[in-house]
Amino acid sequence: MAAGKVDLGILICGTGIGMSIAANKVKKIRAACARMPSSAGRARSHNNANVLCLGAERARKGLRKFWRRF
Repeated sequence: MAAGKVDLGILICGTGIGMSIAANKVKKIRAACARMPSSAGRARSHNNANVLCLGAERARKGLRKFWRRF
């Protein structure tokens, strides 16, 4: 993302919080941690987030729902 080769990204870790904090230290990245698909959509539309961070449990249960909303 920082190199400009992709527009959107997704990161997954235990809770999503740590990845969000780490990603936001990189220029041009606006990462948001989402616990519900609606939060992912709002992070994208309201805050112009370009990286979606999810906890492993959420990702396992419905990654497709989150990504569609983002």
